[in-house]
Amino acid sequence: MHTALEHVEADARSSIKGIDATVLGLQRSLQDTKKSTVIALEEFVASDNNKIKQAIKNVHYQLKLIRGTLGIYLEACAAKPLVSF
Repeated sequence: MHTALEHVEADARSSIKGIDATVLGLQRSLQDTKKSTVIALEEFVASDNNKIKQAIKNVHYQLKLIRGTLGIYLEACAAKPLVSF
């Protein structure tokens, strides 16, 4: 039989793992956004309007993914407190 403290510790470990996974996902998304931004700037320098538009769309998409991930994470944090009794 588990004690209340063991449940709190297990919940805390689970929450920390979720935070770590979210942070890694956000880091990857930010790296992808950085790459997309660099490509957009390179295309701008090359002055190919169609490629510029596509590159900007790619950056916008990456930013939407980041926003969505943060939203899901914040909702999860609000729904499940780190410590419960």
